Amino acid sequence: MRFCPPPLPVQDYAVEAGIQLLDGAGIAERIRTLDADKQAKLLLRAFEGDYQTPTCAACGVKMVERQGKVGSFWGCRNYPSCRVKLARANALTMAV
Repeated sequence: MRFCPPPLPVQDYAVEAGIQLLDGAGIAERIRTLDADKQAKLLLRAFEGDYQTPTCAACGVKMVERQGKVGSFWGCRNYPSCRVKLARANALTMAV
């Protein structure tokens, strides 16, 4: 039997690993210190990609919409080897 030490709290691990943890305000402050060109490049990078399709927490691949007995849901693309699924939010319609 192998001995596994109990997990360290995140802050302790970060100190031991030389990782600086930042909260949202700290990240925003760091971004504000960049020149305008670097801020623009970072903003473009942050918003590239597909943010409307969820990613499977187990596999890291984009999920696909599937139909079930009670309606549509998000299912892992790697089904049946991965059975992770998420309920789909109902689309909200707004009167214009």
